[in-house]
This record gives sequence, structure tokens and C-alpha cells, in this order.
Amino acid sequence: STTVKKATKIKGTGKTIALKVTCPDKVANYKNTLKVKVYNKKNNKLVKTLSKKATVKVTVLKVNSVETASTTGKYLVAYFNKSLKTLKVADVTVREKDTDIMKGVEKVTLASDGKSATIALVGDETMGTNEFVEKNKDYTFSVTQNGVTASTTFHVDAVLDNVTVTRTNAAKKTITVGDWTLNVPDSITVDYEEILGSTVTVWYNESAQITKLNNVDKKVVYGAFRVNKDTATQSAYFTDLATGEKYFTQDTENGKIFVTRLINRGSAAGTNAGQVVYNYAKVTDGAEYDYAKLVLNANGTVREAVVVDDMTNFLVDEVKDQTIVNGAEKQSLKDYSIVKDGKTVAITAIQKGDVVSFNSVAKFAEVYTNKQTGKLENVYAGKFGFGGKTYETKYAAYPNGYFYGASDDYMNALLKGGKDITVYFGRTGVVIYILGEQGEKETSTKTLYLIKGYAGNGNGAYKDKGVEVLEVKGYNVKSQKIETYLVPVASLETITLNARGEAKAAKYVIGKCIYDYNATKETFVENTDKAKVTSFGEGAATNDGKVKLNSDGADINLKDGIKAGAKVTLTFDKNNKIIGLTEDYCKDNTLTAPADITKLAEQVTLSAKSEINATTEISGQITADTKVYVIRTDKGTVNEQTFATLTEKVDASKTPNSYAWISNKVVTAIVLVGVNSDFVENAENGTPFHGVVASFTKNTDGTAKELQAYVQGELKTYTVFAESTKNTSLAVGSVVRITPSKKGDKINGLSSVGFTAENKAVKGFDATEGTVKIDDTKYQMVEAVNPTIVKLVKGTGATIEVTPYTFAELENCKYNVNVLQYATLAGVAEIIVVTDELVQGAASTTVSGNRAGAITVVTDDAISRKDDIIANNADALKFVPKEGKLVRTITVYVNGFTKGTFTGDKYTLPTGAEELKDGDKILIHVLYADEDKEELQYTVQKRKATTVDAKNEAPFTSASSSVTFKDQFGATISGPEQAMTNITCATSGVKLTVATDGKLTLTGADNPQANDSYEFKVLDKTVTIKCTAAADANTSAPATFSYEVK
Repeated sequence: STTVKKATKIKGTGKTIALKVTCPDKVANYKNTLKVKVYNKKNNKLVKTLSKKATVKVTVLKVNSVETASTTGKYLVAYFNKSLKTLKVADVTVREKDTDIMKGVEKVTLASDGKSATIALVGDETMGTNEFVEKNKDYTFSVTQNGVTASTTFHVDAVLDNVTVTRTNAAKKTITVGDWTLNVPDSITVDYEEILGSTVTVWYNESAQITKLNNVDKKVVYGAFRVNKDTATQSAYFTDLATGEKYFTQDTENGKIFVTRLINRGSAAGTNAGQVVYNYAKVTDGAEYDYAKLVLNANGTVREAVVVDDMTNFLVDEVKDQTIVNGAEKQSLKDYSIVKDGKTVAITAIQKGDVVSFNSVAKFAEVYTNKQTGKLENVYAGKFGFGGKTYETKYAAYPNGYFYGASDDYMNALLKGGKDITVYFGRTGVVIYILGEQGEKETSTKTLYLIKGYAGNGNGAYKDKGVEVLEVKGYNVKSQKIETYLVPVASLETITLNARGEAKAAKYVIGKCIYDYNATKETFVENTDKAKVTSFGEGAATNDGKVKLNSDGADINLKDGIKAGAKVTLTFDKNNKIIGLTEDYCKDNTLTAPADITKLAEQVTLSAKSEINATTEISGQITADTKVYVIRTDKGTVNEQTFATLTEKVDASKTPNSYAWISNKVVTAIVLVGVNSDFVENAENGTPFHGVVASFTKNTDGTAKELQAYVQGELKTYTVFAESTKNTSLAVGSVVRITPSKKGDKINGLSSVGFTAENKAVKGFDATEGTVKIDDTKYQMVEAVNPTIVKLVKGTGATIEVTPYTFAELENCKYNVNVLQYATLAGVAEIIVVTDELVQGAASTTVSGNRAGAITVVTDDAISRKDDIIANNADALKFVPKEGKLVRTITVYVNGFTKGTFTGDKYTLPTGAEELKDGDKILIHVLYADEDKEELQYTVQKRKATTVDAKNEAPFTSASSSVTFKDQFGATISGPEQAMTNITCATSGVKLTVATDGKLTLTGADNPQANDSYEFKVLDKTVTIKCTAAADANTSAPATFSYEVK
């Protein structure tokens, strides 16, 4: 029954009385009229009769749901929509739905709030037979109260209690427990790495889909472990390699204490091979695992061990897409399972400074960063003091482009730096990375051009106190003296053979792998596939001029570099000990007998090849500053000069050796090696050079008086001229060829030189490469020869001034330029003169009219403009001149270069190879007839796709469905821009065709199956359509699809 209290006022008395109405539960609404007689208390006479209508709304009893409360099915819990005051065994019935067989109710316990009850069914759950509700069956539950019966149907799921998850598959969304592989629905959240090896209780239906999942309380330990056997006690245990703590295996099962099992997470890519027994009898003594998760029994023994071995460490500097990066070191983690603190994380969880350990076979990675920062206290051989403890550097590395081993030299450099260091520890507790600021190693170098070659027998390499020693005798370019050094080969830390060469060129550094020469980078790069250098020792025989690489390695032949004319650089430490040797031996390949130095001047360029690698040739430009060293071996002397001031030449009948060193297309040094009779005096002119005339005046007799010219980027003044310069005329801004005397004290010749290219536009610029594209030719700017770049500026009247101009300014140069390249070195600019004429041509035209306005846009659907951002590269901008103005020229620049055409009053944006790119800057430069100027600037923005409906769950049907895309400006993307035709499913071969209106239509002989996936592109977006359910032939239900846009 239901009781409701009502209140009513008595008219004329000002009083209120409370009424209570009780009605049965059988009716939803109970109506009644209450009559109340009011008497005078003093005389007991009837004063008034009151009537009150009362309506009571009744809540009808319902059973909301029923679920099992035990894995045996003995206990059920029912939930009601209202509170019950009492509930007896006789009030409850449980029946099988199909057979109507009733289950006996043993006991009923009503919850304190009356809204739920626990029902115990008749039977003994310890008997091992199921006398209660059975799995995968439907039952009817009924409860009766005050003559009202409420019923509901409930389903009993199957249950697996206290079981281990032995396999997981995140892609398929399944877990394996025992012999069952169960599907995880979207409504249940599972971390597939965290749950692997865990103990769970799981309920599932007849479709093997999990309906409920509970994690059993457990203790989990993470670390790196070694497994050992103790034969004396017949026991096995895991030892944490960092802490030393032991966790014993469980050999026998006792109730809910389970035998130890092993899951090898690293046994196959992306999955595992399930679990195996791993008790004392099965343990491999001494086995080590770089990563392990130990799930413990209640007694502290190991129940499950999830392990991964062969992990590689990587110190992260940055993350790019799916790749972790540190300098040149890279590791893709695409399709990897990434774990941090035992849980699955995305690659975005990895931060700069994290350490990632990975197994590329298993595609498994763990983010584990254990680092400490503090003072480096001491450095020992292979060890260091830190934080009051001593650690080994055996497994430690540091990043410097690549990962290098933390050698004693590196540690001493950190100690010298004096700053705090950061030490990274792996899961085993060993040091894996050491970072810090190195102090500069106090070294010095000396470069010698050798005047004596290897002779052997004490005249070259020889033994001194039992140590093989190499003799190096040559001309020191800094001290300008001939010096001799004895180099004990075992004391060397680095050996470099031919710094420029390739094939046989190599660099050997103690503690590093052998370096190869990289021609593209023009430097040596460590090759980690080659042997690591541990020592230099005596060669195969005494005094052979060779060094043994390591104790079992091949010989390094140093005697080939010890020849007269070769260049050797020695590196000294702060104690003046020789620790480095570099041989550079480049035979000139251009000069042939007779090697006349005047022919060298005419030739302008040289080519040279390495004696160490005779197949490689390089070419270079000779300049006035090129050093020339003339070595006379019979006298043991060296004469150092510059090419412009060379006072001697090679005798026409002699053929001494000649060598050339070339760097960045410039000849830096020439060495001529012979005896005294090979050379004669050279009384000819010095080497001619070029400049840009800034000013030129003459005397009254026609001889030159003063020349100011920009030479190699500097303004220089010349006032002493030979008679031969008489009647010479030079124009300001032109190129002049200046021929000095051999001593450089007088100008013997002046002549004008034409440009290689004139009045050409700058069409490209690359600061990194050091190149500028002028018209259709790309010119290299060789810094070593100081190219001259100037600008012509109109002065007062008709005068022209020459001013300096920088290479960087060429990037946005809007003026025509003139170029002089080196005579026989194509593509290398010697002089660039920027004129005072703006670039004219295809990008400019004349328009006229009296139209108000500024810049407008052609109003068709293919182009849009918003906030000075131009979208779409296909159509045109329209220019409207200022009112009353007559336009002389219109020039359009894109990123500082003229590009595209202006036809009439429209600028057509370029297409094809010249098509505008996202972020390009457009500058429209307008010159009016009255010299007024106007500039308009815009930024190109590439179209990007956005979906109209941001949801990813929008369904598709097999008949047809449509997806609409718009760009960021709101314009609809349709037709070919979607590129959606004949999309083939990789798994079943079924195709989708897509009409221009965006409708998807299934084709093909077979219907798509669940999980079939289709993918196509819409501009920058990738659309994935996935079949969520196959078509049902029995019910004619079509296949259904979901889609995702990324």
C-alpha cells in the first residue's frame, strides 16, 4: 500500500488540519473524497461538515535488473525501482525462461535502503556441480508485494574466475585467458600492455564478447632481471639487476597460489607465443631479460613473468612524426607498442631527454628515464666518481651527431669543463648515458710541406727505444722554417689519410669505429659497421713505415704519405706530445712537362688527384693569393711566395713534380718539388686580376693617374702605372683586367673585360648552398676568393656611383644584374654588378583607366580571398589603379622573384613547376606615370580539406552514402579534387566507386566483410571507411560502415 499525507484549511477558523490517505499498490491512481465533521468543543454541537477530494499517484513496483553475484551462480542480486519494507523467500521466484523450471530460493536479504536484495538459491556450491543458474541461459525473476507481482528477464553470462591474460591483440581488440580468446567491446576500456599477465575475472556471452571485467588485486614489479637456479635448495628466482631483490618461482599449485609461468613478449613482432610453465625444472639458469613485469602470487612468489630481451637504448632529443631522433641517429616507432609506467602510451608521450628502450623484432618499446644530475667527482680508467659512488663507463655513451662511447678522454673533458653532468641509468642499474659540457682540450697543430720522403733504413721510419717512430721533416707554414719531428706511432690518438680523398682515405680515432670519407658532406663520417679502433702499434716489420691497427687488424700504410711535396699536419697536446697525424697528398693532374709557370697563369684552373686514391679528380681556381712553395731537395730549402708575386719558374727542359691542394673550388697551395737546376728566374708580369671600376682619372698626357676599383669585395686604390697604360679608357661600373708587376709595386696593364651575362634578372637564391640563379644559370659564390658584388646608383646629373652590395641582398633584388664568371670555371661567379634598372618584361604591362578602388578579386567560385590571404593557384587577381592615375608599369614578385604574367588588368597566377606554394609572398609593384608608386602584398594559402560533419561515427550503407568536404574558406570540394575512384579493399578485393557528388557505391562480386577497410585522399585529409558489419542474406540487412578522417 501507499500512504500520502494531505493538508487542508478549515474555512472561517484560520486553522489547518493534516489528513492521511492510504491506498493499495494495485492501482496507479487512487481517488477518494474525505468528509470531516467539525464540533464545538464546549457544547459538542456540529459546527460544519467539510469535504476534501484526495488523489494519490502510486509508483508501480518494477524489477530494474538482475545479475549474478558469484561465479557459481548461487547468488543473485535484484534491483528495484522503489524501496521495499520487507521481502520474504516466498515473495521471490526464479525460473528458466525456456522450460519454466523453477529454482529453489534458499534465502533473501533485503538491502538497508530496500532498493536491492541478494537472493541465495538452494544448493551447495562446494559440490562442484552447477545446481544454480547456468551460463548463457535466460531466466525470469519475479517478486510479489501486497498482491502486486513484478517480473523481468535476465541473462547469465559465462565467467572465468581468477585467470591470467596470456595474450593480447590491440589491433583486433581481443584478450586470451586460458583457452578462450574474447572480444573486448568499445564500452570496456582495456590497456592491452598493462593487462597482459594480469589476473582477472571475466564475464562473457555466447558471442565470446566480454560483458564485465574485473582485475584481481595483485602486486606488480617492473625491472630488468636475471634468473638463477639454486641446486642446493632446488629453487629458482628472479633477481632485480638494479636493486638485487629476489623473487622466487612457485613450483606447485596450492589453491589460489599458482605455478610460475612465463610470457615472452619479445618472441614475435607485435604479439607473443602465450605462456609456458617456468618453475625450477624449466628455468634456464643465468637467463637475463632487459625488461620484465612480474605479477606476484599472494605469498610473494612469481605467478606470471612478462619478459622482453635484447632491448636497445635510445636517448631522445626530439620526436618527428613516428620517429625518435638524436642528431643523425633515428629510430622509427611506427606500429610499436609503447609502454611507460606499465601502461600503453602514444609516441606523443615521449619527451626530449627521455630514454626509450626498444626491441625491433617484437616492435615493443618502453619509456624509462632514470637520471641524476650532479658533480663529476673523479675520472679513473674506465670508471668515474659521481654522487659518492664509483661507476663504470663500459656501457655508457653520449650523443654528438651519433652516439659515441664515453671514453676516458671524454670523461676527462667533462671533468675539465667543471659543470654538472647528467647520468642516465638503465633498468639494470648500469650507466647508459653521460651528458655534460666538455672543457676544451688544449691542442695545437703544425702543418708541414715535406722536403724529405720516406727512405727506410733509419732515414724514414725507425725504432727508438723499442718503439716504432716516424720521421716527419718539412716546411712549417707558420714559422716559415724547416722543422723535424719524430712521431711515436703508438702515442697517436688519430690518424687521417688524405683529408680530401675517398676510396682509400680513412680516419682512425682511438675509441671510435673507422671513419669513411663522405663526398657529399665533404667530411669524414664514422662507419659503425667497421671495426672499432682500440690501439696503434708496430707494423708488420721493423722500420716499414706502417702502423698496426689494433692487435689483429690490418696495417695502415703511412709511408705513401711521407714524400717530398706532401702535406702533413701534426696535432700536439698541452704537454707537446704528438697525438694526431694527417697526411694529404694530392698530385697535380694538369701540368705536364714542361711545367712552365706562365702556362699555369694562362690556364687559370688546376685539377688534382690523390695519390692515395688515384681515381678521384677535383678542379679549382687559381687566385693571386694562391700560395706557391718551391722545394729544392738537393739544397733542403723552401721558397714561399704567392702566385701573383712568383719570381721564379720551371725550366722549360725540366719536369719536377707538382702538387696542388684544392678546397671549395679554389687552389689553396701549389708545391713544386725538384732540384736547384729545375728552376730559373721569372721576370714576367704578376698574375692579372679583375675589379669593378669605381673611378678612373688620367694625366694630361693620357697616362693613368688613379684607379679606384672593387677587387675581391674591397675598394682598392692604384696610383703607379706603367707607360703601357697610356690612352686606356675605363667606364665606371665596368670590369677592368689589372696586370701588376711581378713584385706588385706597379700596374703594367689595364684593359676592359666584357660580362659573361648582362641585364639579367635574379630568379633564384639559396643562402645555404651559397648560390644565386641569374636568368637560367645558377652561380656558386666561392667565399675563399672573395667575389665582388656591387650596386650601381644614379648620382646627381648623369653620374653613376658604385656602392658595396651584399650576397644576402640578392635574395630580393628587383634590378637587372651583370655577371662575370671565372674564365674556365663554369658556374662560379667572380663579379656581380647590380644595375639601377628595375627588372622589366613579361611580368609588367601598361593599363589605363579612371577607376576607383584598390585590389579586387575575380569573382568566380574557383578563387577566394580572406584577410589578404589568397587561396587557390588557378585564377587571377585584378588590379584597379588609383582614381585618375595612369599606370606605367606593373611588376609582380613572388618571394622576391618575378613570376607569372600580368595581362591587361589581371595577374594570372603561375601553374605547373612554377605553381605557387603555401606561404609564398606576392608583391605587386605599381609605377604610375607621375612617378608615384604603390605596393600590394599578399600571402598564398594552400587549400585544406575539412569535413562538414566532424563526427567519425556517421554510418554508410551498401546502397549509397555521401560525405561532404569543404576547404578552410567554406568552398565545397568536389569531383576530381577528391581523387576518390575505384577504391580497392586490401583485405577482400571489393571495390568502392565514388561519384563526383561524393556518393559511395559498392561494386564487385563479393559483399564486403566486417573489418574490410577502404582508404582515399581528399586534399590533405586521409579518409578511412571500415565495414562494421557484413550484409545479412537472411534478413536482407545491408552492410554497414563507419568512417574516420585524419
